Parts: sequence; structure tokens; C-alpha cells
Amino acid sequence: MLEPNTQTSPDAFIQEQQKKRAAQVKRTFLVLGLLCAAAIVIAVVLTLSSKKKNETPGTEPAELAQQYSNAEQEAAREAFKVALRAFDDDIAPTLKELRNAQWQEAQLDGIEKANSRALALFANAGFVQALGILNKTTADSQALIEQWHQAFANKLQEASSFYNSGQVQKARLALAQADKIKPNHEQSQTLRAQLAAYENVQQYLEQLKVAKVENNLEKQVALMQSIIAADPTRGDIKQPLQQALSKLNQKRLALALSKAQQALAKNDISEANTYIQQAQIINPNAQGIAALRAELDKKVAAQGLDALHQRIANLIENDAWAQALKATEQGLASYPKDAQLLLARERSTQILAAQRRFESFISRSQRLSDSAIRGAAENSIASAIPLLPASASLATSAQTLAALIDKYSASVEVTVLSDSETFISVIGTGVVGKVNEKTISLSPGKYTLEGKREGFRSKRLDIEVKSGTPMTVSLVSDESL
Repeated sequence: MLEPNTQTSPDAFIQEQQKKRAAQVKRTFLVLGLLCAAAIVIAVVLTLSSKKKNETPGTEPAELAQQYSNAEQEAAREAFKVALRAFDDDIAPTLKELRNAQWQEAQLDGIEKANSRALALFANAGFVQALGILNKTTADSQALIEQWHQAFANKLQEASSFYNSGQVQKARLALAQADKIKPNHEQSQTLRAQLAAYENVQQYLEQLKVAKVENNLEKQVALMQSIIAADPTRGDIKQPLQQALSKLNQKRLALALSKAQQALAKNDISEANTYIQQAQIINPNAQGIAALRAELDKKVAAQGLDALHQRIANLIENDAWAQALKATEQGLASYPKDAQLLLARERSTQILAAQRRFESFISRSQRLSDSAIRGAAENSIASAIPLLPASASLATSAQTLAALIDKYSASVEVTVLSDSETFISVIGTGVVGKVNEKTISLSPGKYTLEGKREGFRSKRLDIEVKSGTPMTVSLVSDESL
């Protein structure tokens, strides 16, 4: 399989996160180092404390506090407050994440118990002992957090390795295990998206191989664009796509220039202008465009207004309104106030706009099952009636659309089944009543049936009535209040 973009791969995310964690660990231990430096004397005393505790295991915190000087106790007290604040700010939030993920719960319980013990000792003036316990739980917590980070990183790395080697099912399993450690973590989002798109991407890649064998640039570009749309991390596709696009544009540019030259040779001003415009869109600075445009301008000027009028009239007579509009626009560039050209432009624009409206309804005729869309289609026909005598193709499209409106307006039989106890109505349309079975007629469209019964919850049922397709639905209010 093709390698994913390394800049956005899970490996890169893992490496970056490990750097961040290393920096965080470094900051945490710097704080601990300062605390240890501030309590250097206490560290020595802790050793003595351990020995004394072994000798007098039943000593209470208040009694233990008497074993240290006031200066030692005060230093321990201040150090404990700083350490506790650092623990709450830097460590406790992460421990909460571990708890939510049910990670090493026994160790988390131990840390919580130790912290509770430290707080109890502190409350009873056992400042030195409390500081010792808190320092140990801080170190234990940091180690546990690092284990958690590493376990997640290992599983995500494993999933990424499986994905890169084409073992998709293993990758999905490993990713699920990583999600168990850190649910829906941002580091796993890239790989998750890659796996979701894997099957589609593989199909595109197989089709891309065929397109390359066929030397079909258009198909290659379309497939590579589909691959990147499905999986934006496919950096290996981006450069080949740019290369294919460049070749395709060169091919299209050469064809457009050739067609423009041929059209000029035939004095076909409209066609020549179309291909010159295509060439300009592809590369406005391409060599040859300026010369073709200059030649075109000369031919347009040489034709004269009368010849242009006749040509536009012929196009209109032949129902070629798109070409008539282009020719009219060209003529208005030289004769911007000519009434005949202005009228021809207005009529061409109106007819082409009406044709597009008709085609939008005809091409997706199933939408006419919606009453609102049928109304819009009817309005389009009504507004275009004055234009129909001028365009046979527009008149044909209007007839086609009218027939479709009639088709999708025809009522459809809908059989409603119930229990004779539920009162059924079609919201906004009418009442069915209490029935065992009843057939009603509805125009194509979307409806909501509502069933009501005293002592029971009301129920609603959304249905879509399709043209020429009788249907049967069942609605019973049988859920007690």
C-alpha cells in the first residue's frame, strides 16, 4: 500500500507527544528538585524518622512532631504546601483521566490512600512525615502516568505499523485497544480517519492502476482527487496529482488553441471565441492566445453589423439560443447601443434561463412528488408561456415537464391498518378515524400519521408516498401512559 503523509501520521503525533511529555516530566522534577533543595535538612531527618518509627511504631503524629525542631517542622510545613499545590495542578488532573479510563485502578487507589494519609498527618502537625509521603506519591504518580502514556503510545504505534503494512484488521484492533487506554484521543484521530477511508481508497487505487494503463489522464486526476478527498493524509498522491493535472491542462490547452484556430479558419466567430476562452481559463498567459484573440477581433469587426444581425437571426431560427447569446454579446462589444442586438440578448437570456429551470425539474423528476416543488415547476411553466412560440425546444421541455407534473400529482392509494381503537389522522391533511383497515388517497409527498387513544401514548408515523406506488402502513397506540 502507499505510505501516508509522514507529517500527519500517527508516528509523528506520537513522537511530538513524547517530546511534550518529556518536557512536562522535566518541569515536574525541577519543581521536586527545588522542593528537595528547600528541604535538604528534612531529607536527613526522614532517615532518622524511619528508624525512630521502627523503634516506636505506636507513636501518634503529635508525638512524632516533637522529635523535630520547630525550624524543621516549619520548613516541612511550607514544603508540603508547595508540593501539594504542584500535585493538584500538574498531576491530579491526569490521574483523573487514568481513573476515567479504568487504568491501573489498584495503584490509583493506593495513591489516593497515601495522599489521604499525608493530609491526615499534616492536619495533626506531622509535617515531616506528611511531606515524605506526598513526595513518594508524587513520584509514584509520575511513574504511573508515564506508564499510561507509554502504553497508549505503544498501542497507537502498533496500530500505525499494522496499517502501514496493510494489516488493516490488526490495525483496527490495536487502535481499539489504544482507545481503551485513552478514549478518542486526538493523537489517534488521523489513523482512525485513515482506517475509515481504507476500503474506498483501495478501490480508487485499483481503478487508478487501470486508468494509468489506459493513459486516461482525466480519469487519473478524478481518482486521485477522490483519494485525497477520502483520506487527506495521502501525501504520496499529492505530487502525482499535480503532475497529472499539469499534463492534463497542457493537453486541454493545446486542444483549445487548435480548435480555436480551426474555427477562425471557418469564420466561426462564436466557436473560436469559446475555445479561446477555454484556453484563457487554463492558462491566461499561454503563448498564442493573444494572437488568436487579435485575429478574432479583426474578423468580428470585418463582418459588419448587418452580417451579425443575419447570423444571430439564423441561430434563433434554428433554436440555437446559446450560440445566439454568445454572438450577441460579441456584437454588443462593438455596437453596445444597437436595439436589435439588445433585444436578441434579452430574449436569448430569458429562453436559456427558462430552459435551465425546466431541465432542473426534469432531470430530477422524483422531486416533483413534493407539492412545493410541483408548485414551483408550475410557476416556471406559467412564466415561460410568452417565450414558447420562439423556441421549439423550450416548448418541448415545457410539455415534458407538464406531463411529469401530472404524473406526480396523481393520488396514490395508502392502506392504513389499525386496531379499531386508535384514532388516526394525517397531520395537516385529514382524518382516517378508528379503523381496522382503510384505504385513503394521498398525493405523492411526505406525510405524518398520528394515532391517539385514551389512556395510551400518542404515536406518530412518518411516511413518504411515491408516485404510482400504493403502500400499506400500520399504526396502533398500544403504549400505556
